[in-house]
Amino acid sequence: MKQISTLFLGFCLLGLTHCASQQINSLSQGKYDTPRGNKVEPEAKVTFLQAEKYFFDRNFDKALPLYQNIKSKFPNGKAVQLASYRIGSIFYYQKDYNSASKEFESFIGKFPRSEITFDVTYNWAAAEFQQEKAEKANEVLSRLKLADVYAQGPKRAEIVFQLAAQVSTAMGNNSGAALAYLAELQIPLSQFNREKLEASIAKSINAIQNTNELNRLLTQVKEERFRDRINNRIAVLGLQAEPQVTPNIGLPNPPPLPQEPLFKNQNLISGTVGERSTVGIVLPLTGKFSSYGKKALDAILLAAKSY
Repeated sequence: MKQISTLFLGFCLLGLTHCASQQINSLSQGKYDTPRGNKVEPEAKVTFLQAEKYFFDRNFDKALPLYQNIKSKFPNGKAVQLASYRIGSIFYYQKDYNSASKEFESFIGKFPRSEITFDVTYNWAAAEFQQEKAEKANEVLSRLKLADVYAQGPKRAEIVFQLAAQVSTAMGNNSGAALAYLAELQIPLSQFNREKLEASIAKSINAIQNTNELNRLLTQVKEERFRDRINNRIAVLGLQAEPQVTPNIGLPNPPPLPQEPLFKNQNLISGTVGERSTVGIVLPLTGKFSSYGKKALDAILLAAKSY
């Protein structure tokens, strides 16, 4: 059984701070990403700018072949990286999640240390999650270093932690979900979002049915109010497991409630490169797993700084 990432858990040992955060904008409001023509090689610029125009006009059918042409003609450099990124994004928006996954995975294989590796890794995980491949999504998310998540800034980090929590919940890994929410709680949040997040933490803790799991979680959480909640849950499970005394002669005591097996995979976030100033889209969560994402987004978010 994999252990929860020590990098991820280490962050949960810090004190929590909170402040207001801005509301995230959606694609319907037209605030998402910006054209990147000034970032590509001169020989690819004309085609790339035309592709970008179609992309931002949401004319994906015309943008896609232009980006694919760039990939075939310019196999190295910034142009091919951005083109591949856009291709995967287009597949995602068209709900061709399998093709999106393949494109993002191919990108990581070719450009493991690109300036947009963080973005592509997140989008790859989201595409896997859309295909209901929670364990694969978890595996992809485990490529991200916790420090790199926080380097993205509050809004982007919040979205990564939300996906990590949703993936853990889909896997039945409630302790992993609690830790993801606890890590998210340490970024600037509005009071409303903070209260929602604390409710999610409580729900995840209360969903744990195994005292050993709770005891391990207890060693990884330092804030008293959450430790108290974990201890309370341990006490409740202990009472439930105690044999009940019955006054009826001849009737046996009921057996203790069975404990659920420990979850197989508790790894969340542990290892690759990420840059703060990247192209950045955040992808929506839809389909069967959308119920796990109360904050599931319906569009591209967060216009990113140029890199």
